[in-house]
Amino acid sequence: GNLHGAIAGGAWVTLFGQSLAKTTRTLQASDVTDGKLPSTMDGVQVMVAGKPAAISYISPTQLNVQAPEIVNAGPVPVTVTTPAGTSAVVTVDAQPLMPAFFLTQQEYVAGAGANGAYLGPE
Repeated sequence: GNLHGAIAGGAWVTLFGQSLAKTTRTLQASDVTDGKLPSTMDGVQVMVAGKPAAISYISPTQLNVQAPEIVNAGPVPVTVTTPAGTSAVVTVDAQPLMPAFFLTQQEYVAGAGANGAYLGPE
């Protein structure tokens, strides 16, 4: 596959596409085992650099996953497996760190405290 975007180990990543899952659902407490997020959800698994990613959300057009530890920077393969089969490999660029800002619905940069409350003026 072609090089698409970049990724860092431990970063939250969103994958967009078609037929990524047959269901739409968010991570539930019952999905967590021994304090670990699931690497499969309803038969969906994402592999990054040969390691399973932790999954927090699945839908037919979007997957939200946490990338596993990536040892070396450079191109890494990403695949999605569903009950229907495994996708073609897409290559992404692995970076040691990728700091980023989250945006509010109004597309302003947002900061949040440990309690989830936004920091700064409304």
